[in-house]
Amino acid sequence: MIQNAVPPGSLGIATAMMSFIRSLGGSLGVALSGGVMALTLQNRLQALPEKIDVPAFLETGMAAIRTLSPATHSEVTGAYKGAISASLSVSSSFMFLEFLLIVGLMVRQDKIGSE
Repeated sequence: MIQNAVPPGSLGIATAMMSFIRSLGGSLGVALSGGVMALTLQNRLQALPEKIDVPAFLETGMAAIRTLSPATHSEVTGAYKGAISASLSVSSSFMFLEFLLIVGLMVRQDKIGSE
């Protein structure tokens, strides 16, 4: 689509810019999603009734989960599920916003083309 919208002399620049913007968006998206997940997980783990050492727990990962009592294991699993859900919710909200921006650009292009 971008290649059809630019003059032939600017085709290389337009393609390179599109690739750069796509890579930048992917990097920012992964960073934002990971940040939301980490923050949500840390908050949920700190709110558990049975106090655990959150930094040490997050550092050891799955090995730490195996050592928990069944009740705490269930609560920690719920915290992970909530963190993943929050991350996906933020990501899907941004995707919907991007969809609305694309539709707005298409409508605008149709208006300009019909004038």
